[in-house]
Amino acid sequence: RADYIKAVWNIANWQNVAERLTAARTKTEGLLVLS
Repeated sequence: RADYIKAVWNIANWQNVAERLTAARTKTEGLLVLS
């Protein structure tokens, strides 16, 4: 059961990372060149 909870948090955390990365790219469009 602990593994299940850990897996859920891992998914949630990566979704948050992806959302923040997308927001950062949008806000800094033209300032950063990301490959």
